[in-house]
Amino acid sequence: MHYTEVEESKVPEEMGTKTTIRWLISEKDGAPTYAMRYFRIGPGGHINAHSHPWEHEIFVVKGQGVVRIGLKHYQVGEGYFIYVPPNVVHEYWNTGLTPWEIICTIPNKPSVGEDKPIEECD
Repeated sequence: MHYTEVEESKVPEEMGTKTTIRWLISEKDGAPTYAMRYFRIGPGGHINAHSHPWEHEIFVVKGQGVVRIGLKHYQVGEGYFIYVPPNVVHEYWNTGLTPWEIICTIPNKPSVGEDKPIEECD
């Protein structure tokens, strides 16, 4: 299936601005372990700081942005990949003039306990 055939939804305002999501693969599709999502963050868009008890594996398809993981900031662009550990505060900013498009996989269930978010990350 082509990703454009999957419904694109705006993320709620409390989660971010100028951002949409497509759930490409999820438990609804019979995937027992991981979900795959496609985010599109418009120029000047942002996904707010948050944490949760599961990791992210991210691949940048198009555009550029900054990812904060814990206390560190990373400038990333097309072809970069990113690992966000569980329970670490993270957020995303589109710093370019075009949409920033990323593939993000997450486990369907928490991968660790719900500990207090960890601000620092090596």
